[in-house]
Amino acid sequence: MRPTLEQINEALVTALSPSHLEVIDQSAQHHGHAGMQPGQYHLVVSVTADCLTGLPLVQAHRLIYAALTQWMNTHIHALKIDILP
Repeated sequence: MRPTLEQINEALVTALSPSHLEVIDQSAQHHGHAGMQPGQYHLVVSVTADCLTGLPLVQAHRLIYAALTQWMNTHIHALKIDILP
Protein backbone atom coordinates (compact mmCIF):
# COMPACT_ATOMS: atom_id res chain seq x y z
CA MET A 1 0.00 0.00 0.00
CA ARG A 2 1.30 3.46 -0.90
CA PRO A 3 2.45 5.35 2.19
CA THR A 4 1.06 8.78 2.92
CA LEU A 5 3.39 11.74 3.25
CA GLU A 6 2.46 11.72 6.93
CA GLN A 7 3.74 8.15 7.28
CA ILE A 8 6.97 9.06 5.50
CA ASN A 9 7.37 12.09 7.77
CA GLU A 10 6.69 9.97 10.88
CA ALA A 11 9.29 7.38 9.84
CA LEU A 12 11.91 10.10 9.47
CA VAL A 13 10.98 11.73 12.78
CA THR A 14 11.19 8.39 14.57
CA ALA A 15 14.58 7.52 13.06
CA LEU A 16 16.26 10.93 13.19
CA SER A 17 14.57 13.08 15.87
CA PRO A 18 15.14 16.11 13.64
CA SER A 19 15.01 19.72 14.76
CA HIS A 20 13.86 20.56 11.22
CA LEU A 21 12.17 18.32 8.69
CA GLU A 22 10.42 19.13 5.47
CA VAL A 23 9.17 16.48 3.06
CA ILE A 24 8.10 17.87 -0.31
CA ASP A 25 6.23 15.81 -2.90
CA GLN A 26 7.39 16.79 -6.39
CA SER A 27 5.77 13.82 -8.11
CA ALA A 28 3.46 15.92 -10.27
CA GLN A 29 6.47 17.68 -11.78
CA HIS A 30 7.90 14.34 -12.88
CA HIS A 31 4.77 12.67 -14.29
CA GLY A 32 5.80 10.37 -17.12
CA HIS A 33 9.45 10.32 -16.06
CA ALA A 34 11.25 7.26 -17.42
CA GLY A 35 10.90 4.30 -15.09
CA MET A 36 8.43 6.00 -12.75
CA GLN A 37 5.44 3.80 -12.00
CA PRO A 38 1.97 5.03 -11.04
CA GLY A 39 1.76 5.72 -7.31
CA GLN A 40 5.48 6.38 -6.87
CA TYR A 41 6.88 9.51 -5.27
CA HIS A 42 9.55 11.99 -6.26
CA LEU A 43 10.47 13.51 -2.87
CA VAL A 44 12.72 16.20 -1.53
CA VAL A 45 13.70 15.84 2.13
CA SER A 46 15.31 18.78 3.92
CA VAL A 47 16.51 17.84 7.38
CA THR A 48 18.52 19.04 10.34
CA ALA A 49 19.24 16.44 13.00
CA ASP A 50 21.92 16.01 15.65
CA CYS A 51 22.43 12.38 14.62
CA LEU A 52 23.53 13.56 11.15
CA THR A 53 25.97 16.21 12.38
CA GLY A 54 29.55 15.42 11.49
CA LEU A 55 28.73 12.29 9.50
CA PRO A 56 30.14 11.78 6.03
CA LEU A 57 27.40 12.57 3.52
CA VAL A 58 27.11 8.95 2.37
CA GLN A 59 26.59 7.74 5.93
CA ALA A 60 23.97 10.42 6.62
CA HIS A 61 22.11 9.46 3.44
CA ARG A 62 22.22 5.80 4.49
CA LEU A 63 20.44 6.66 7.75
CA ILE A 64 17.70 8.43 5.83
CA TYR A 65 17.36 5.59 3.32
CA ALA A 66 17.21 3.11 6.22
CA ALA A 67 14.31 5.05 7.75
CA LEU A 68 12.43 4.75 4.46
CA THR A 69 13.64 1.28 3.48
CA GLN A 70 10.16 -0.28 3.45
CA TRP A 71 9.15 2.06 0.61
CA MET A 72 12.39 2.69 -1.28
CA ASN A 73 12.02 -0.11 -3.82
CA THR A 74 8.28 0.17 -4.25
CA HIS A 75 6.88 3.66 -3.65
CA ILE A 76 9.76 6.13 -3.76
CA HIS A 77 11.14 6.55 -7.27
CA ALA A 78 13.44 9.47 -6.48
CA LEU A 79 14.68 11.04 -3.26
CA LYS A 80 16.64 14.27 -3.08
CA ILE A 81 18.18 14.86 0.33
CA ASP A 82 19.27 18.24 1.65
CA ILE A 83 21.03 18.02 5.00
CA LEU A 84 20.96 21.44 6.58
CA PRO A 85 23.18 22.71 9.41
